[in-house]
Amino acid sequence: MPPKTAKAAAAGEAGDGRKQPTAQEAFLFYTIIKNMKGKPEIDWNSVAVDAGFKNAETAKVSFIVPVTNIVRI
Repeated sequence: MPPKTAKAAAAGEAGDGRKQPTAQEAFLFYTIIKNMKGKPEIDWNSVAVDAGFKNAETAKVSFIVPVTNIVRI
């Protein structure tokens, strides 16, 4: 991922123009994931396309590894 420009950082965007979550939004997302009671139904192929991953498996691993590490804390 390219570094953020000052303008992009101020606007809450990545260097490529995608909007980034605020710390509060990211924490809310983390809290929701942490407190889920069932397994979510996720279209990993769509996630891969939207996020720019090469395939569904890469997208899934890219999500599961950090979430697993966070939930263990």
